[in-house]
Amino acid sequence: MQSVHDAVIAAVAAQLGPLAELNSVAVPWFSATFEGIQHTLRFGAVSPASLTAFEAGEVELACPDHVIVSLGAEQDGVRARVDVLTIACA
Repeated sequence: MQSVHDAVIAAVAAQLGPLAELNSVAVPWFSATFEGIQHTLRFGAVSPASLTAFEAGEVELACPDHVIVSLGAEQDGVRARVDVLTIACA
């Protein structure tokens, strides 16, 4: 069975292509009513046009048993970063 984090990585790669020099981390996230995972993916720079939709939060990603509630991206010219917060479905 694919983990939620692996599904997030696969979904991001499906939108952006291969993620060179990938370094990723998944950290449990909790609020008073929800639990989820904060995913941070850092990888080699991609074309600025390909990150535009991520930066605007306009990309839809599929993730098993979780809902994506926050999505953001940035790039400094050398490295790109995508942050995804997923919440577990009840």
